[in-house]
Amino acid sequence: MKLMVLLAAACLAMAQDDWKNLSITTENGAVVSMRAEEILREPNLIHLKGKVEIRTWWVGQPYSRNVTLRADAALYHVETGEIEPLGSVTVRPVRER
Repeated sequence: MKLMVLLAAACLAMAQDDWKNLSITTENGAVVSMRAEEILREPNLIHLKGKVEIRTWWVGQPYSRNVTLRADAALYHVETGEIEPLGSVTVRPVRER
């Protein structure tokens, strides 16, 4: 039983290492950090697929503007900053620590 738990934990750790990461800073000072199993970037659109996590925060702003979005997939529009989440979606504020 212990071996199965260790193998499951090792597989989970390896799967997370396969995630792609991308961070951008917008013109208004927001930092957008994206993580997904697949990321495809076009000039004005970013396609994210598989266990998508998008975190946004504004440097020097109150924590209430900081959020984490999780979805099955998402589209991020580079010019507008609009996020189109697809599938199962959760959004939560990030609390200041």
